[in-house]
Amino acid sequence: MIQLAEFVLVLGIAVATALSVFLLPHGKRRVATAPKGHVREPVALLFDGGFLHHATDRALDRFGFAPGEHNWNDLCDALAEKFPGIPSSPGTGARGSLNLQGSDPAGAEQIELTWRDNLCWVEFCERAPEQASPTKIPKELRTLRRVQRTAPHPAFEVNSAGKVVWHNAAYATLLRQTGLSRKDPLFDLPQPGAPMRVQLNGLPEEESPHFLLSTAQADGYSVCHATNINAQVKAETAGRTFMQTLAKIFAHLPTGLAIFDRDQQLALFNPSLVDLTQLPAPFLSGRPTMVSFFDQLRENRCMPEPKNYASWRGEIADLMHRASGDGYQETWSLDDGRTFRVQGRPHPDGATAILIDDITAEIMMTRNIRRELEIGQCLLDIIEDAIVVFSRSGVLTFSNAAYRDMWNQNPEAAFADVTIRDCISVWQTKAAEQVDWCQVEAFVMALEDPVTETLVPASDGGHEVQLRCIAPGARMIRFRARGTPHPATPAATAEAP
Repeated sequence: MIQLAEFVLVLGIAVATALSVFLLPHGKRRVATAPKGHVREPVALLFDGGFLHHATDRALDRFGFAPGEHNWNDLCDALAEKFPGIPSSPGTGARGSLNLQGSDPAGAEQIELTWRDNLCWVEFCERAPEQASPTKIPKELRTLRRVQRTAPHPAFEVNSAGKVVWHNAAYATLLRQTGLSRKDPLFDLPQPGAPMRVQLNGLPEEESPHFLLSTAQADGYSVCHATNINAQVKAETAGRTFMQTLAKIFAHLPTGLAIFDRDQQLALFNPSLVDLTQLPAPFLSGRPTMVSFFDQLRENRCMPEPKNYASWRGEIADLMHRASGDGYQETWSLDDGRTFRVQGRPHPDGATAILIDDITAEIMMTRNIRRELEIGQCLLDIIEDAIVVFSRSGVLTFSNAAYRDMWNQNPEAAFADVTIRDCISVWQTKAAEQVDWCQVEAFVMALEDPVTETLVPASDGGHEVQLRCIAPGARMIRFRARGTPHPATPAATAEAP
């Protein structure tokens, strides 16, 4: 038991001695910390196998390093300008040391390198400028370094040789993603004062993020700031895709469409516009103004000649500056027989949409229907019997000239709908014969289409009243003079064999 206790004691002393030798650098390095206010914390870094293992707060604030994330190459890049003699790799060998002087003769800073096996200590010996306040400078530096360490956007500094001599933590994150050299910039540098959109070098184009890179010259260095604009690029791509989708939809519309932007230049048109107006596609692709667009329509005789061209152009100019309202609407009858309906719709954002519809077929159909109605009206006016037609709701919809002359009633001149009750009031007053007018009203107001029936007046002479359903929901009342023969039916007029 005594031998085992002695062995454990000796082993503990050996381990403690080894740890003290391993952790302490060779030479004059003090373990104890001087009282606060007498000796400032040194700027010192400890590298293990080329990777940053530990550093004082002042060193972390100065270089923006993080233990485990930065290595010896980061330190070399940061000190390449001031200490060009810094070795490209930590010292090798069992132990050794090296002192480096800065390239500035007036500078009072030097570096002391001490290494042992895989460990390398870097300590900066500096003297604060006489004119600077020893209390304000460290606080300002800590603030600036804290800002650059937590900045979300990459920032870096390039020397006159085009090599990166400093970068912040966000840039280091991108550097790890690409695996490129730390001395070569990750972006193609723009001219100073001219921001440029760039993508990250070293990644496929479809995976590389987009940045807006700006540079500024200061003391012979190019200070670069990169702002991530992926969201903006995606929005622009979505906008272009949406416009392409709209263009595909508009291409199948029969309506000619021309959309002018806020500068009143043609931004979008569809093939139907070319087919309707015969305007050349190169002219439309040249983004003409709205005034030039209508002038070209006038030259191609695709619009009627305005009576006052100056006032008409003023109306178009008013449309361009109008942000709301009904807009512009006209029907154009062209010399070749076509008819266009032209509409101009202004929008609050300053854009204007011009829509051109070919309504020739619609106009021709309307004219034919109107002509047929006029012919039918003329034919009914020739009939000597008084005829009036009511709807199922009891509203007068048609009457011929004989009816208007017989009852001295003109429904077309009335300002309101004329109903069956209004007519019965007139008939009761002016009719000499006695007719069951309630039965007439019931016939007109029946929910289902009634059968045809004829009512004969009670007294001799006068007119007989014929009630007939001539179409679903249309009830005709015909006043025929007593003794007038009824129209012969096909069965009655058929010749005997």
